Amino acid sequence: CFVPNYYTTRSTQIEETHAQFDLAKLSLLLSSSLSSSSSTLFQKISKRTLTVTQMTPIHMDSPSAQRNKEPIWSILAKVISNNSNSNNNNNNNTNNNENEVQTTFKVLEIAAGVGVHTLHFITEMQKLDTMKNTKITWIPTDPDETSRMAIQERIKSSSDEIQQCIHSPFSLLLGNEGILNKEEYGAGDVDVDVEEENQIDLITCINMIHISPWEATIGLFTVASQKLKDDGILYCYGPYKVGGQAVESNLNFDASLKSRNSSWGIRDLESVVALAEESGMKLEETIEMPANNLSLIFRRVQK
Repeated sequence: CFVPNYYTTRSTQIEETHAQFDLAKLSLLLSSSLSSSSSTLFQKISKRTLTVTQMTPIHMDSPSAQRNKEPIWSILAKVISNNSNSNNNNNNNTNNNENEVQTTFKVLEIAAGVGVHTLHFITEMQKLDTMKNTKITWIPTDPDETSRMAIQERIKSSSDEIQQCIHSPFSLLLGNEGILNKEEYGAGDVDVDVEEENQIDLITCINMIHISPWEATIGLFTVASQKLKDDGILYCYGPYKVGGQAVESNLNFDASLKSRNSSWGIRDLESVVALAEESGMKLEETIEMPANNLSLIFRRVQK
């Protein structure tokens, strides 16, 4: 029942416990794809087993994203502050009026899921001292239409200030050559022009690399090398093998992923780093995170 895109996200969520789907979203996915009679039957089953009778995008949630949003933000806050300070120092368009925008900061979120991270990160980002007098543009993307609808509903329910910072979500598919669906990516949009290079300050990619074919990871680093500014950051989060080894729970998770799709699986950190270097990226920091995950901070090398 997984979405057969080049990469799949949390629309059919695999929990960080490595054991369960997010059944609420699975209910919605199945209900939208089955025949009406089968859908009715599934909803009756759901009513007894999941206490879910009707799902809409605004109800969609990701328990794993709710759990990891704070630990991830603690890392991103430092990354964003450091990079925004650097941008401020290098920005030649300084305005003497403190109430006017002096700088811009663009974030491209790949595999945004249902928007839990999107809303949390942009909300916290606006509180950073280094973001004062900065125009923030957060660009969430996901290949799954239902997930994008959920993001849009979260945006609508947020404050006007938040809405002004978040771009409407759109589809982004990754493959060997980078973005596969260029006709959909930022068509006619000045904020996300598909032909524009080196205009993104930060790219985030959370829990995608292990739930996607290797070609999607190649595409990720291709996009990062094309879209990031010099010294821009790619932040990746998820489980990895180190030296071919991992804790038992991650090895079991790896076997479970491969049983569902032979092209998925927990990647060797060394392979990811080698790919990054081939793409003009440098691994700057590796940080151990809860639930046997890692935060990887890659920086685009200046050309």
